[in-house]
Amino acid sequence: MPSEAFDKLSDEMLLKLLEYNPDAGTALGLHDPYDFRLPHGGAKRYDDTLEVMRSWSRKAGSLSESEDLDDDQKISVKCIDLTRRFFEFQMKDYPIWKMIPDATDPGNLLFIMISRDYAPYEWRAKAMSSRIEAIPAYMEQFRTRFKGARAVKAWTEMSIEATEQMPGFLQFILTTSKGRVEEEVLSSLRKAVDRAEEAIKEQVDWLRHLLDGAERNFPMGRKTFEKLLKMRGLGMDSDQILALGEKYLKEFKDQRVKVSERIAPGKGVDAAMAKV
Repeated sequence: MPSEAFDKLSDEMLLKLLEYNPDAGTALGLHDPYDFRLPHGGAKRYDDTLEVMRSWSRKAGSLSESEDLDDDQKISVKCIDLTRRFFEFQMKDYPIWKMIPDATDPGNLLFIMISRDYAPYEWRAKAMSSRIEAIPAYMEQFRTRFKGARAVKAWTEMSIEATEQMPGFLQFILTTSKGRVEEEVLSSLRKAVDRAEEAIKEQVDWLRHLLDGAERNFPMGRKTFEKLLKMRGLGMDSDQILALGEKYLKEFKDQRVKVSERIAPGKGVDAAMAKV
């Protein structure tokens, strides 16, 4: 029999995670109340999430020693701890969350909400309005991630392009909502879009300034990469993986020559490709 205490712990911890990550609620199909919220845009979200993951892993490990867990729960204990370790890696060893200055995640959530017919449109419109209204605060919080840090040039350029496209998408939501919701809801949505567009302009200006000091390279480094490979349980280090890749590449090239000879005898690979 599964442990009721373990299931209760999992339910409690999931709710805590969703409190700090309401976007995950939307992705999981848990729309009410999470569709009305955005996560904190700065480091607080990651600090709070890490605290929950550590607590969950610690309590789950303790229960595994005192409770009789079924097979699924035993696997869950391992998954919880592994998720915690990966999150710690993401936070400290290779903090990509403060290397890519892309604050357009709210746009991805809005796309889910407008494209999936999971609730009456007016309900979704109210939720979208609530999230759009939170965009200015989200972006202001987001910028605090990069104080004292240097973003990556290529990722910053991509972030500028993505951010510049957000106002057009917000206008699309507004246009789509006309005639489908009550005027009060539409008016609230319109005001939220106007404020968000101002915040987006400020975000683009900040990104262009950030680009001036951005770096070109973003290497993880051999030591960190080896740690990541070990965490993933591949059973090989980077040299072994490279050797395996080179082995397969040679085999595929040899195979390509043999196949080419069947297609265009005596004429080589290029001729066989041209014939295909």
